[in-house]
Amino acid sequence: MYAAEPIRLATLERMRRSFPPYVQFLQNYGQTEMGTIIYLDHEGHNIRPESFGKPNIFCDVQIMKDNGEQARLGEIGEIVVRCPSLMLAYYKNPKATKEFFRYGSDWGCTGDLGFMDEESFITLSGRKRDMYISGGENVYPMEIEGVLRQHPAVLEAAVLGVPDKKWGEVGAAAIVLKPGAQVTKEEIIEYCQTQLAKFKCPKHVKFFHFLPKNAVPKVVKGEIYPDVANLIKSDRNGAYLTK
Repeated sequence: MYAAEPIRLATLERMRRSFPPYVQFLQNYGQTEMGTIIYLDHEGHNIRPESFGKPNIFCDVQIMKDNGEQARLGEIGEIVVRCPSLMLAYYKNPKATKEFFRYGSDWGCTGDLGFMDEESFITLSGRKRDMYISGGENVYPMEIEGVLRQHPAVLEAAVLGVPDKKWGEVGAAAIVLKPGAQVTKEEIIEYCQTQLAKFKCPKHVKFFHFLPKNAVPKVVKGEIYPDVANLIKSDRNGAYLTK
């Protein structure tokens, strides 16, 4: 059993080769505010291994657009949940509580973006606060990070939206290379251009020895942002910093 984020397909295949055939895989998705709400069972790993799975028993899940309307199948929106284990309130924080229950007292907002398919499998697109708009197009860093991690030289990757005079915002990629690997910023961008639409490709790249993480552990992008901001200044002068 694993949780926190979908498994990389290459990792799943490596695990299948490593474990006996009777070993089954289970992925859980949930939050402290509501417990486990979505799961991907062993059969689901064969059908939609890239997804979070289907709503748990006793849980209703909807995908909501910013205008308050329910998203269509395949359309990205915020994952909103109704279940018996939903919290009552944030401690001494009525403002955050009101925002969490903005669709009603029995529906909790996860802050995660995703979409649901015709078989009720839910696929994560990333955190709502991580999304940025480049040239009028919504960009979801999780998709770009998944592509970057497929590069043979890349160990870890995080993408942030940063201000840009022409496009409003563009992507900046923070990358940790595998031991002994070497790759240039230009090669990373060219690789993305073969895998993604042009507006999704990061315009800035910075290499790190490691990425700061929390206890889960997930990358803490706020701690990366100052270094990336300095990189943008250097990019404008034609120099690319590494750390």
